[in-house]
Amino acid sequence: MYGIYHNIDWLLRGWLTSLLSVKGNNLKYGVELGTYRGDTTFFLLDCVSDLRLHTVDIFEQQPNHPSYNHAKYDFTDLYPAFLEKAKKYGDRLIVHKGLTHEVAKEVPNASLDFVFIDADHEYEGCKQDILDWRPKVRPGGLLMGHDINMPGVRRAVDECCDADTNYDHYCWIEPQPLLKSVK
Repeated sequence: MYGIYHNIDWLLRGWLTSLLSVKGNNLKYGVELGTYRGDTTFFLLDCVSDLRLHTVDIFEQQPNHPSYNHAKYDFTDLYPAFLEKAKKYGDRLIVHKGLTHEVAKEVPNASLDFVFIDADHEYEGCKQDILDWRPKVRPGGLLMGHDINMPGVRRAVDECCDADTNYDHYCWIEPQPLLKSVK
């Protein structure tokens, strides 16, 4: 029997796939922050044929990080293996090896349909990702993330996001307002 975490992963991927697949959403160009092995990355690209995705991770052990300093996260040879799998997707997948707040500086504002945050789950890191990446989402796009059940993530989202932010399947979503027309 599969544990609850296996089921949560499938709920997350199904939730994301359904959001990206709805034709009226126009969510075809985005970024996933926090890649690890690429399970979600590759699943989304396999299921949504016209998706173009940036993915950002440092792909390295983090011995001094409170959430990622244990054996559950093994980054040994992870990056080369990820890059090998990524070849299959050609220019539909753009891989960034680096810290999310550094990579954000390279991405133009309002250039992405969506940002999915699943990187640093501590309060400060998640807050910085929300603040750094929100401007990258076009008006009408979506800022969203995973692990709303974790205290640091919940605090950052509650503090930084609008009252209209929705929570579902261990995820959160903040629609970005459309630009108002000037009369």
